[in-house]
Amino acid sequence: MTWSDVGRAARVGYVLRFPLLTLLILVGCGPVACLTSAAPMLGALFDLDGSWLALLSVDFVAVLVAMAAVTAVNLVLWHGTERLDDPAIVLHAHRHAGVVLFTGMACALVPISFASTNTTLAGSTAAGVFLKLAAALSGYLGGAALALATHYLQLHLTDPSVTTRQPPFLLFPAVRLTVLDAAYAHAPGRLWVPVKKLFGWLGRLPWTLLKPAGQGYLIPGRTPPTLYSGHVFVIWLALLSLAVYVGIGEMKQVHIGHSQVFGVPSLTYVLLFLMVICWAFSFLAFFLDRYRVPVLLTFLLVTRLTSSVPQSDHFYRVVPSDPSVSRITPGELLRRRITAGKRPILIATAGGGIQAAAWTTRVLLGLAQRCHCDLTQSVVLVSGVSGGSVGALYFGANAHDLRKAADSALQSSLDEVAWGWINPDVRRAAFPWFRNRLVDRGWALERTWEERAPLAKLPLSQWARLAASADAPFPAFLFNATVVERGQQLVFATTALRTVSSFDSLYPGYDLPAATAVRLSASFPYVAPTARSDARPVDQPDFHVVDGGYYDNFGLLSLMQWLDEALSDASTRGLDRGIRILEIRSFPPDTESAGSVHGWGFQSTAPLSAFLNVRDSAQLALGQRQLQLFKVRWATRPDPAERADIEAQDLEFPDLSGTCGTPPLSWKLTEAQQKCVKLGWESPQLQATIDKVASWFSGK
Repeated sequence: MTWSDVGRAARVGYVLRFPLLTLLILVGCGPVACLTSAAPMLGALFDLDGSWLALLSVDFVAVLVAMAAVTAVNLVLWHGTERLDDPAIVLHAHRHAGVVLFTGMACALVPISFASTNTTLAGSTAAGVFLKLAAALSGYLGGAALALATHYLQLHLTDPSVTTRQPPFLLFPAVRLTVLDAAYAHAPGRLWVPVKKLFGWLGRLPWTLLKPAGQGYLIPGRTPPTLYSGHVFVIWLALLSLAVYVGIGEMKQVHIGHSQVFGVPSLTYVLLFLMVICWAFSFLAFFLDRYRVPVLLTFLLVTRLTSSVPQSDHFYRVVPSDPSVSRITPGELLRRRITAGKRPILIATAGGGIQAAAWTTRVLLGLAQRCHCDLTQSVVLVSGVSGGSVGALYFGANAHDLRKAADSALQSSLDEVAWGWINPDVRRAAFPWFRNRLVDRGWALERTWEERAPLAKLPLSQWARLAASADAPFPAFLFNATVVERGQQLVFATTALRTVSSFDSLYPGYDLPAATAVRLSASFPYVAPTARSDARPVDQPDFHVVDGGYYDNFGLLSLMQWLDEALSDASTRGLDRGIRILEIRSFPPDTESAGSVHGWGFQSTAPLSAFLNVRDSAQLALGQRQLQLFKVRWATRPDPAERADIEAQDLEFPDLSGTCGTPPLSWKLTEAQQKCVKLGWESPQLQATIDKVASWFSGK
């Protein structure tokens, strides 16, 4: 091998870069997601639910990805030399090059088999193995059937007087399989002639316009311009594959929130996106490489045209406020609890994705079981952030059935997020003018939560009506978010607030569903998008809302502002103001780092790492310091009638790293991670604290 051979191999690898990269991703996505530091964020993708449909859909789409990549490789091998017009690049296609597909299949099934090992399957081990094999085989056969049908269309639309030799079958060596060869022998004459002419005209129309750039696409010397048969095959395979992409997306939108009805897992949507990207970039590369135009630069320039279009922004739904609802003040709500003989308890629940939601509801369920009491009789306020807001939502919607709240918080929302990313959000980027502007991954999260907790559909004003009702005690809620343009706190509150920047003050006359408020509180990139309201026209400025964790990840600041208003109210003077604050934190305390070793490349990631680390540790330290000063301030008021006895206790998820590993950062808990939430509650480290907090709720 000479250096010239190495150079030619490198240039051939370059022109095949996108399909080869696709196959590489297909091989490596499973190990990278499950065995590296990305596991807390991406590992849940490969935890399938064990249903036959889930395994089948993943394997089928993985086959489609492999087919797209292998077809692109073989097409370049067949027609690349003519297209590139570069004598230094010599491309030779073996007539049976489609057999490479089998390698692609093997590549596709490696991560899928790895994923299946993390799946709980009903029945015995033998039944589980059979299910995996049956799903994998069915997915392979489904992809093969699609390829054979595409070849059938190719032969229908290929004129044998123009293409005198057998056209290339870019996936399987069908000409060597007697049964297939016989089945295809008379295919060109079976299609109805007018239909054939119609498709021929539609196929020639764009190439008539692009005839000067048709090298490698058009058969030389033909009038009218005629596509090579291989391109006919590729176009139809791409169209059928895109039909699968659109069909699965539309079916999911109809059944959003009903995973038990349409149980296509998130990994399927990720693979669909990989397939679309492979087709798109392979098409661009084949066309642009002749002119030495960078594909990625072209892609960035095209996306730049739509990325700043106002219609491509993300929106959340608002509704007119109900003027008949008068929101109770913090002081009045606190006075009612005290005069009813209950010791007021305020809860701050921190962010942290589904782990935070699950831990919040598990703590509240466990406390209710330990004290044998109705928590709504004592809880005055719940201040939630991000995943903690989701747990608070389930608590509020199922306040008298905390078992249901805890079970709902354990259920995955990752499939809906993946669907939103891959379907409506991709279309938003490509065609921002032709879509429902409210439908995105954030909308999908809302629909999921509303399905599990119907009370989440009600606007916040109705939750405010429940809090103001004197008939049945109901807590007030603060769902904390952050305004991007101002960098300030934004609170979605169910009581009146004077000292806090609330949604009511930012958008007077408007209201929004509780699920929408929680979605905005949990809009941490890149799960739910940064969004603006639909209260104003798209071409007018508006505020964008992101996760509350940017401002305060623990919910303490807004809780203290609310409590300060309540204690400053004259109606609470002279009462027995014994206040208890419960801090729920869903992750174990950070251990002291021993430092790290890096090269100069660390300079590119160090600012982000510092921001993420400071966000938690600095906010927690600041919040605890402010809480201590707040307690002292109200305990030492000059007027004894104004004093308040404030005690705080935290229920922090214990360190179970030796048993459970790193907690997840996504919106899905595996079965093992769900057990870890239960183990955390039962940890001996927490029992004394649990008993103390339970005594608060029982009135001791």
